[in-house]
Amino acid sequence: MKRLVGTLCGIISAALFGLGGILAQPLLSEQVLTPQQIVLLRLLIGGAMLLLYRNLFFKQARKSTKKI
Repeated sequence: MKRLVGTLCGIISAALFGLGGILAQPLLSEQVLTPQQIVLLRLLIGGAMLLLYRNLFFKQARKSTKKI
């Protein structure tokens, strides 16, 4: 079961990484955002998603997350 979950996480993360590049292309071509700003947004969104996942599925981690 753990192997299946790991495989699914790998597939989903690769798909989302590719989707992020596709969605960033119009922003770069029209010079709406700089590459540094796009990287910043991707990291912030990814970090927020990880914190949300941690709080939803790991009850013990909720206390330490609130300290952050």
